[in-house]
Amino acid sequence: MTNFILALASLSLSLYIAFLPTVMASHILARADDTCGDPATAQPFQEWYQSSAFQGTIALVWPTQEPEIVPLYYLHDLTTEDFIFLTPDSNGNLPTFPGATLGNPVFFVYPT
Repeated sequence: MTNFILALASLSLSLYIAFLPTVMASHILARADDTCGDPATAQPFQEWYQSSAFQGTIALVWPTQEPEIVPLYYLHDLTTEDFIFLTPDSNGNLPTFPGATLGNPVFFVYPT
């Protein structure tokens, strides 16, 4: 009798696991083309101190351009060895910072 109960429990669990993704996904709507960045492709942007001390995740960013998001550039200050991350201004001008050299966009973010 114990084997029968275990087999029945195993079958019930297998059916539950097999149908769970379908049931959970049934309420998700397709993303419209004109919406903001797709949250499914966002990645955590983490802050580190001196390459060894993890400070935390500070934002979600996108690896490629998507609607309503802008490039996040890095600027490198050679005097202090600091990296500064800025977006273009509201007119689309590239970011600047005294003493820092502009690098390439590293990710894409919301402008606010």
